Amino acid sequence: MAEGEANYNSKVAGGSDWSTYAKTNTNGITLTGHHIVVRNNHVHHMAGGGVGGGGDYITVENNDIHSNSWYTFYATSGISFMNDYDTDNNTTDFKIIVRNNRVYDNETKVKWERTKGYSDGNGIIFDVDEAYKGKKLVVNNVVYNNGGGGIHAYRSNNIHVINNTIYHNSRSPYLKYPNMDAQSADNSVFLNNISIARDEEDEYANLNSGWNNLFAYNVYGGNVRFLGQNEQVIDPKFVSVTEATYDFHLQADSPAIDQGTRTYAPSLDVEGNARPYGGPGSNGRVDIGAYESAFNSTNPVVDDSVQFNPAPPDQVLGAKAAQGTPTIDGQVDGLWSSAESFQALKISDKTKVAPLATMRLLWDEHNLYVLAEVKDANLKATGGNLFEHDSMEFFIDENNADTVAYQSDDSHYRVNYLNLKSVGKNATTSSFSSAATIVEGGYVIEAALPLRTITGAVGTVIGFDAGASDDSNYDGIRDNATMWSNQRFNSHASTQWFGNVTFAAAPTLASIQPVTVSTTAGTAPILPTVVTAVYSDNSTSTVNVLWDAVNPSSYVSPGTFAVNGTVSGTALKAVANVIVKAVNTPSNGGSSGSSGAAPMPSPSVIEGSLVRLTPTLTGTVATTHLTQELLLKLLAQAPNSGTGTKKAIVEVKPITGAQSYVQGLPIQFFQDGDGTNKLEIQTALATVTVQDHMLKAKEMTGSSKVELSIAATDTSSLKNELKEKIGHKPVLDLALLVDGKRIEWKNNQAPATVSIAYQPTEEERKNPEHIAIWYIDGEGKVVKIPSGKYDPAAGKVTFTTTHFSQYAVGYEVKSFGDLGSFSWAKHQIEVLVSKGVINGRSDTTFAPSESITRADFIALLARTLGLEAEASTNLSDVDASEGNNQFAPQQPITRQDMMVLIARAMNAAGKALPTAAAADLNPFIDGDQVSDYAEDSVAALVKAGFVQGDGVNLSPRAYTSRAEAAVLIYRIYMK
Repeated sequence: MAEGEANYNSKVAGGSDWSTYAKTNTNGITLTGHHIVVRNNHVHHMAGGGVGGGGDYITVENNDIHSNSWYTFYATSGISFMNDYDTDNNTTDFKIIVRNNRVYDNETKVKWERTKGYSDGNGIIFDVDEAYKGKKLVVNNVVYNNGGGGIHAYRSNNIHVINNTIYHNSRSPYLKYPNMDAQSADNSVFLNNISIARDEEDEYANLNSGWNNLFAYNVYGGNVRFLGQNEQVIDPKFVSVTEATYDFHLQADSPAIDQGTRTYAPSLDVEGNARPYGGPGSNGRVDIGAYESAFNSTNPVVDDSVQFNPAPPDQVLGAKAAQGTPTIDGQVDGLWSSAESFQALKISDKTKVAPLATMRLLWDEHNLYVLAEVKDANLKATGGNLFEHDSMEFFIDENNADTVAYQSDDSHYRVNYLNLKSVGKNATTSSFSSAATIVEGGYVIEAALPLRTITGAVGTVIGFDAGASDDSNYDGIRDNATMWSNQRFNSHASTQWFGNVTFAAAPTLASIQPVTVSTTAGTAPILPTVVTAVYSDNSTSTVNVLWDAVNPSSYVSPGTFAVNGTVSGTALKAVANVIVKAVNTPSNGGSSGSSGAAPMPSPSVIEGSLVRLTPTLTGTVATTHLTQELLLKLLAQAPNSGTGTKKAIVEVKPITGAQSYVQGLPIQFFQDGDGTNKLEIQTALATVTVQDHMLKAKEMTGSSKVELSIAATDTSSLKNELKEKIGHKPVLDLALLVDGKRIEWKNNQAPATVSIAYQPTEEERKNPEHIAIWYIDGEGKVVKIPSGKYDPAAGKVTFTTTHFSQYAVGYEVKSFGDLGSFSWAKHQIEVLVSKGVINGRSDTTFAPSESITRADFIALLARTLGLEAEASTNLSDVDASEGNNQFAPQQPITRQDMMVLIARAMNAAGKALPTAAAADLNPFIDGDQVSDYAEDSVAALVKAGFVQGDGVNLSPRAYTSRAEAAVLIYRIYMK
């Protein structure tokens, strides 16, 4: 084993000592050619595979094949066929036969040098031979306790898997292969098999992710993906399945006896006994599995016919590409709105969750441009092949010839959600450009794919296909995939079922549909951020709109008025027709001003834990008051959150002329506060949520009244430079008053949450992550608040604060001149700078390659997670190398120490990480170099998708650069 591992490490490091490698990679019997028979052999304890190869007219039968593949750095198996080829046009007879073999204990215990991860070690596999048209038969085999799958078909077609016994495969701790499956395999039949999966999580007895496959009359044990015709999950009652004795004969009361179909059943079983059994009392029905018993069932299957459904017809889809040349930056700019959208809805494995990719196409003379917006909640890009990560792949057939195999004009491109590129045939990673952006709930891919053999023109029709891959369980292996046109999922090898894409002339914008919006007197209307554009070809799309400023006098009283809006790229105006309705004021549900006790609002304004209050306007100040009695009533009806806290909600009705809202609060709420209750105050200016322990005892001593003030700030007193930066964005003054006097409230242990409604400008909508919150201090200086984030769906900017003052919505896109070779970190750095999480070394430099110190990283982490409590000084187990329990704040931080601190900080911030184990580090070559004290933390961050290494190595003991730290912090910040 040690020699196998050493050879693997040498090979992946670039070695080529084949005389040494041969000692751990030699196969038993290698097949190359045709008309070959491998019979009555005992193939065992070969470092490489057992019996394998490719060709035509090959029979492998009556062999005992076990304990192979243990030490090889290739992906070998017990019996494997790959790259078979036809020597004639015979598609009627079985040309490759695997029959009456006993295959067990084959397992790859060393990683595959190609993917740097564990793979295969199957019992029997037919692998990657889609071009082969001959039929294959796998019959009467006993396959058990192999490391990978039992009988595994991958990208191989026309296989009949009949009367096999397949038991407890996928033994490897690194793999989760189905016990019996057809994966990207077509036109195959699985009948009369016993398939018993291991009783472990994510182990399955079957899988069908191919096209036109039939599963019927099989008996399963363990988890199943589906049940086909006359299939059941039941104990087959083998004679013995202990490690000491494996006897897969059936007991007399086995539910597999006389339950199979005679269709395709062999006339003899694995031992040469007649099938079906023809002795006394015979029912004339076959048993399921490799062994035919001499027992008879009291309840045999009566109708053992098989229903062969016609193959679903292939449907070549069509789409249009609009004319235009976009900027490839991973952002959905307005030009894409002129292209029609279509989705990849063909799913490889319908029993699993699949990503949803919505695509649009543009073209010019030189390129086809693709925009893919992918909904995928679990993103991962570690280990395995890049194309098995969460990613998109695109296929082009420039002459639209629909050929079985690729021609020189056909190309295959792939991009994952981190913009890591890979390619298939006739392409290189440098031949196309792409950009990727992670968004809430998924990611966006934008790519420019070259037209290599044609020049784009109106009316050109090309072949095209595209789909999304999904690694849902973070093991670096593709779990599911979708495709737009080709239901056979072989677009990587054949263009036969590509869709047709027509290059259309760019439609002209004909009109913009008006919108109607309603509001109440005194309340500013909320205008939509998009409108519907109608084009010359009668197609429609949503386009972003920037509305003119609305004069408050327009909605003071009931009536109607119109607002014009600007749509980029056209002189046509959008129109919003606003209907202003009268305010319905309750006759007895109001409140008093800021002095004196207020009557409790009538029950008609209470809805569970929410109460609506109507303010009293004095000048420009709108005041409301909440009694302790009413607050307790609201809390009593409030649902209990998962953290044990309750929240009451006060909705203050907007009132014309109000420049500030003052909400009176019962002081008892804070005097009795222990952190279990929250109060959310909703006003026209902002929504503020406070906690019941936000005030300290000394701030309330001898007091009787508490008020929260939310006011629109007069920006005339601000410095001109700041006023220009803020522009027309909201600026608020938040204050807490005790007995009518403003106090300088600050409490790190009870932060308040503030949400401000905001409509971004057209530029800001392109870069919404750069919308931020600025705290304006007493000297008029800006301090960025890292927690400030804009939610496009809610149309609000939300942040948390531990002190009240003046706050403004801000926007900044700051770049640096030294990020040219750090494109993989540029976006993340710029976003974090705009949020105030991290700063450059100067106005023009960031120093991305410079190592980050331990102290700087601690500060960076605290800002990201909003941790303001002092950290413990006991850090002896963070890095023992420093000695004497010293944190060494000015020393560079290693990657594993960085991960330990992140895990602890996330725990302190209440952000749970998944439970992980050392096995989660196995996909990385240097996973065993993680120190014991860091292992749990690193594994948890890897499993959660925060840490991805370079896809091969983690480099746990290397120092962390500022760019690397920024990318990791960005992932945590955006979670």
